[in-house]
Amino acid sequence: IKTYVILPILSRHSCKKRSMEQNRIDKLLADYLADTISEKDFLEMRSRVNQMTDDELATILHKAWMENKVSKEIFKAKAVLLIPRIKKELSHPTNTPLSIKEKTSSLWPSFVKYAAVIAVAILSASTLYFYQEQSMIEEMMAQEVIFSSPTGQRANLILPDGTEVNLNSHSILKYKQNFGKENRELSFTGEAFFKVAKDESKPFIIHSKELKIRVLGTKFNFYNYDSEEYAEVALVEGRLQVNTNDNQSVQLLPNEKLTFEKKTNKLIKTHTTLVTELGWKKSQLEFEETPLREVIKTIERCYHVQIIAEEGKWLDDHYSAIYKDISLDEILEILQIHYHFNIKKSEEINKIYLTFNKKSSL
Repeated sequence: IKTYVILPILSRHSCKKRSMEQNRIDKLLADYLADTISEKDFLEMRSRVNQMTDDELATILHKAWMENKVSKEIFKAKAVLLIPRIKKELSHPTNTPLSIKEKTSSLWPSFVKYAAVIAVAILSASTLYFYQEQSMIEEMMAQEVIFSSPTGQRANLILPDGTEVNLNSHSILKYKQNFGKENRELSFTGEAFFKVAKDESKPFIIHSKELKIRVLGTKFNFYNYDSEEYAEVALVEGRLQVNTNDNQSVQLLPNEKLTFEKKTNKLIKTHTTLVTELGWKKSQLEFEETPLREVIKTIERCYHVQIIAEEGKWLDDHYSAIYKDISLDEILEILQIHYHFNIKKSEEINKIYLTFNKKSSL
């Protein structure tokens, strides 16, 4: 919030060479009008002005006004506080008749008197506003910014530090308003691809329910829905460190994937081609001699559904296919043609059962 106050560039003497004190006052006021003054300097400036007599302020205001060095705007909220005081000053007019000449000559001193009152009152009120504004800014910085992508939709966003995030369906990302100022920490649930802006002085840290990821600048995919039994981090570029709540720590290199089993707190690091992990970003699923168990897990992940498949040797079959821009119903129908299972959608949200008739069970 920018505030503007009628304040002159102070000068106590008319000599050409300014004293160090005059330069100091000019510097304080210049910083104040530019909204760059510190709290300590603001209090010093207010103290200096409040110690001046009305005559000294009158001289200052007159000179500043004539030199057009005074801001013409006053912060409205502060001006409202001054009205009662100004009215009080104006409530005792003189009863002595003045000639036209006298009226003219007395016009400026009268203006200066009230302008001086306004300047002092504004400076007095400014202290309160200074602290109020600081408090308001601190409160605002502590507030959270929340981004979420509804079920069945995706979202792209750029964080204040320049980091790019692609959110998959049903994901939530939260960070404080001051993100990037002192630190780069956020909380996350769901699935997202992060392209982290590099800043060695401020590590990028993601907090989730079970894991904490720490990076400087890198590209990776993070999968961790609260409802799922596992979480997964797949690294594309750079390197990152993953920590668990029980102090396990693993570092990943490009084309490595870390799977965390939530029930057992077990960490499993494997090599990956990133096809499965990044397919959702381009609305594409690609399988090459992939066990059907893994195919079903990938479908669950991409469409954020739970698929309960009847156990059988059919789940060990290896499957190859590429699907692009295809709906969940369409992909299940294609698989149904190959494996002849029955599809039953539960009344529970996002839950699907794949079963067989007893005679045709594999």
